[in-house]
Amino acid sequence: MRNFIFICICFCFTQVQSQSVQFATEMNLAVKSFDLAQSAKEYQAVLLKLEPIAKTHTNEWLPLYYMSLTTARMSMLKMDNADDLADRSIELIEKAKKIQVNDEILCVESLAYTAKMSVSPYTRWLRYERKIKSPLIAAKKINKENPRVYALEASLQYHMPVMFGGGCAKSYAIALIASEKLNAQAKWNTQYYMPHWGINVIQEIMDKCK
Repeated sequence: MRNFIFICICFCFTQVQSQSVQFATEMNLAVKSFDLAQSAKEYQAVLLKLEPIAKTHTNEWLPLYYMSLTTARMSMLKMDNADDLADRSIELIEKAKKIQVNDEILCVESLAYTAKMSVSPYTRWLRYERKIKSPLIAAKKINKENPRVYALEASLQYHMPVMFGGGCAKSYAIALIASEKLNAQAKWNTQYYMPHWGINVIQEIMDKCK
């Protein structure tokens, strides 16, 4: 009987370990594609990699997180219908929040609403300001070392309409903080598929505001 129980425990452990390795392998491939994507076709390919992972690993927030991030970016780059893509991004991050709420998810929630606002910034800023800023405030309370919080704050400040105080004046200093925290995070982030984006956001501001 003891041997039977031991074999069952070993079998279950092996199954879990195998699923974990499969998840990491599939996510690494999807995130590498995301990092390299530039065209609408390439971003669509990223989504095609992530969708089956999300369906298979229903208790994992990362596939939905990256799907939301991808559609938000596509919306901001005006790939297809920007409004529909932003709505999809919001829908996906809400699904991710049902699995877990953490600082990374809150960053993408802010980005998803930023994409929605960006369709018509002058007419939508007041409507979406709270939905964009509140997740970043909450994310910073959870983890003040997360570089993406500062990258998004800097980008928001930079791209904000001038009439609302946007531009380089405040965004450059925030971008410097984001850069420092991103470099620090890179030293201990051992899993490639864990969130590590932000350098392009920071670099744009530092190049244009120095």
